Amino acid sequence: MPGWAFVAIFFLIGVVTAVGSPGNPGKGGTPGVVLGVIIGASAALLALLMGAVLATNCVIVTTAGVIHRNNLRSKPIGWPEIESFTVGPGRGRMRWPALIIRLNDGSRVVTNVTSFTARYPALVACELTALQADAATAAVTSQE
Repeated sequence: MPGWAFVAIFFLIGVVTAVGSPGNPGKGGTPGVVLGVIIGASAALLALLMGAVLATNCVIVTTAGVIHRNNLRSKPIGWPEIESFTVGPGRGRMRWPALIIRLNDGSRVVTNVTSFTARYPALVACELTALQADAATAAVTSQE
């Protein structure tokens, strides 16, 4: 939630700076006005980019597996590729507990599902393990 507040405040400051730059509208503006508009518009666009990054950092569950979205990139991971879901240190500076997807090839994907304690990521890991088991059962039943 603090990230969204930061994005909103940064966007508002950018818009106010761009729109509220004093000047003479009939004379095309002075270099200071143009600079204020450029800085304000740049700040607003940067805030929109930060909002897009925040909005796309997630894990989506589908019938085929999970989709890990991080920093405007998306990586689909099929249920057969996933060995397990665990909790481990996150990738941030504080290293808070995060959901980790362990793959069959030995690699691991550290997600953005984090918390101050391991309780929430562990709950998510248990739910995803149950969904994986249900998907495996459904795949076996459909083959018969």
